[in-house]
Amino acid sequence: PIPSQLGDMTAYVSKGKPKFWLQYPADFKRTPKGRHPLEFICLLIERCGFGFNDMVMLSIDEEDLSKLGDISQEQFVELTLQRMKQLVAGFELISHQKRRNSQGLDIDVIEYKTLGFVAHRLLYLKDGVAFNATYLAPDPSREDSSWLPSAFKGSVEQFYKENEEAMLQVIEHSFDSFQVLK
Repeated sequence: PIPSQLGDMTAYVSKGKPKFWLQYPADFKRTPKGRHPLEFICLLIERCGFGFNDMVMLSIDEEDLSKLGDISQEQFVELTLQRMKQLVAGFELISHQKRRNSQGLDIDVIEYKTLGFVAHRLLYLKDGVAFNATYLAPDPSREDSSWLPSAFKGSVEQFYKENEEAMLQVIEHSFDSFQVLK
């Protein structure tokens, strides 16, 4: 475990080159405690984790984009947003920030809504390899809670009242920890 002011963290380290590194909470489990509406996504990506009583899912994936030629970070983000508008049901972009994280990397962070979820996604491109880390949580404006993970007893409103600040701190810490190892 990696100690932090938010509790113990663990790290995702990519297997290929470039070697991406990202901290996330050590208590995020690879599989949810019960049935979860998003667990099918875990079959398609590099790393998956469920935390905050299975209410938040972290997905991490990498994609080789070298076949597209020498594209920039800006082109990668634009391509990603175009693909999401076309392929992600109910996609609604809330915000897009370009910023430098605490490791000195210029990253893009988008926040969006889709099918009852709010997502915070880090986008980064290095040497033709795209890195995506996405935290998904229930949309606080959604009123129907019948679809919630079976491990969670309560409402989305209750979840946000009890966990929103901690969840946002974890996301910020995680994205700030992102780096490319040498």
